[in-house]
Amino acid sequence: MTGDTPDVNPESVVTDFINREVRPRTDVPPVESDTSLIETGVIDSLSMLKLVMFIEEKFGIAVPPEDVIPSNFETVRRICGYIRSKEAHGSRSTGTK
Repeated sequence: MTGDTPDVNPESVVTDFINREVRPRTDVPPVESDTSLIETGVIDSLSMLKLVMFIEEKFGIAVPPEDVIPSNFETVRRICGYIRSKEAHGSRSTGTK
């Protein structure tokens, strides 16, 4: 999977990934677009790395360490805003993983 799928809805893709792969316990309500991933404990440092790797692979963008901050990754809505801004600025991953 690469970032060559412009018809993909980032909110659905990211929400689905977090709910399937990141959400730590099933007793935690499913994540929605404005759920605070940090305050609810859905995301920790290890799951953040997993999420960043997923975003880079799925959307074909490079996420430098300086961009992995709460203002970009607090909610699904913010993550998707970040993805859109990277896509708009042509910040594609080099694919050298």
